[in-house]
Amino acid sequence: MYFGLVGENSTNRRETVPIFDPGKEEFLEYDLTRMVYLLSDPAKKTIGLMSQLPVEGMRDYPLARGQDIPPWQFVRALKDFFEVKTIAPDQADIPADLKVLLLVHPKTLSDKALYAVDQFVMRGGRLMVFVDPQCEADVPPGINRMQTMQIPKASNLPKLFDAWGIEMVPDRFAADKKAAISIPVDQSRSEVVPHIHFLNLTKENGNLSSADAVTGQLGSINMAVAGALRKKAGATVGFDPLIETSTESALVDVNEVKMMPDPKRLMAGFVSGGTRLTVAARLTGTVPSAFPGGDPTKQPAAGEQPKPEEGHLAQSKESINVIVVADCDMLADGLWVQAARMGQVVLGYYKFADNGDFVVGAVDNLSGSSDLIQLRARAKFSRPFTRIEAIQKEADQRFLAKEQELRTKLTQAETKINELIQKNPSGGTIVLTPEAQAELTRSREEMVKTRKDLRAINYQRNQEIERIGTTLKFVNIGLMPILVGVAAVGLSAYRANRKRAWSRSQKTLS
Repeated sequence: MYFGLVGENSTNRRETVPIFDPGKEEFLEYDLTRMVYLLSDPAKKTIGLMSQLPVEGMRDYPLARGQDIPPWQFVRALKDFFEVKTIAPDQADIPADLKVLLLVHPKTLSDKALYAVDQFVMRGGRLMVFVDPQCEADVPPGINRMQTMQIPKASNLPKLFDAWGIEMVPDRFAADKKAAISIPVDQSRSEVVPHIHFLNLTKENGNLSSADAVTGQLGSINMAVAGALRKKAGATVGFDPLIETSTESALVDVNEVKMMPDPKRLMAGFVSGGTRLTVAARLTGTVPSAFPGGDPTKQPAAGEQPKPEEGHLAQSKESINVIVVADCDMLADGLWVQAARMGQVVLGYYKFADNGDFVVGAVDNLSGSSDLIQLRARAKFSRPFTRIEAIQKEADQRFLAKEQELRTKLTQAETKINELIQKNPSGGTIVLTPEAQAELTRSREEMVKTRKDLRAINYQRNQEIERIGTTLKFVNIGLMPILVGVAAVGLSAYRANRKRAWSRSQKTLS
């Protein structure tokens, strides 16, 4: 038997919490609040996707010999839950009906597009942005990877980040010895080497924040050549790390991985910095616009002072909610899903990391109400059986004292025996007197008896602890059904007596 929750609204929309999992108790309030929010706002959310990577695929792409380039799996996952609207990277404004904007690899955004993103955030729009110091996935379809080594692959938003009070460390990536993914270095797969620029960041190792609903329920996320985010000195923006490296990490020059990196050399020259590096963070708080003078594309006439256009916001209307991820490669299929094929036919995909769940969960979180977004995981609730623990400790102490007494007695007996049995300097055994022989026999018998008593003490202690456990199980599992059964039998007997009394009264009246 298990417990879950089903909720329905007046339009027959249904949301469920399949099971109240004790392992996820700290997110119970978030799950319940999310259910209520979704039932009260049944319209499917519309989100925007602005990307300078071909994440939505391409049809009849010439360089790919006219073949279709399939969309990335995270986009397909998003379309299962949201209406995804494509926003061109050079678009001057962002539609008002968008709740969330997903900005991927903004490598060459114009000031016009940056201003549109800036004002979207100032108006209260939620943003999830992926930047990268070296995007390995930035390879145009149909072009050999060797031809793309000279193409710039970095993306950043320095104008917006400066205004918000954060930065992605320039020209450096986060290397991690502990989280390094081991990959074969040759086709025979005979030698496997850790790659400190390919990271497997897990909940088990404390890389994923357990306090945020977006990452708290994930298991692992894979990244490649991820950047490091940090809050600038004196900045007032709220900076909450979502994904971090371990303490066995360091910042490494990105040029080390641009041209055929040697993982052995990288590992040999690695020196840990001893601190965690943030590779994804949530930003909150009131921030200024990166364009205080208004639209940068509209230049004032000679001699005129620049005037912000109507509707321009020089500061955010409310606390912003932005998630910044310093890696675009984590969105690529190769880092989190693998195709199941039969010949050339793709039967489906199975995931080996939670990258897609991270994106969908983050967008879902950002598209919710402000109250929902502000919810954080509560501390785990623990109410141990203090009375049972006290009884067990009392039993341990009682038996431990007796055990210590017996061990002292055993040591004394062994010492006595050693004193009686000695060898003389010539190697011969000393002949014992009858009294000494009797004392030796008694000491040996005492030692055997003491060892037997020790085994009995340990057995009794384990028996008492098991008895306490059995009693507790009976009370929790057996006693309640018995009480319910007795109550049912009693109620049945009561009803039967009332029925017989009613029948007798009817016969009397007749």
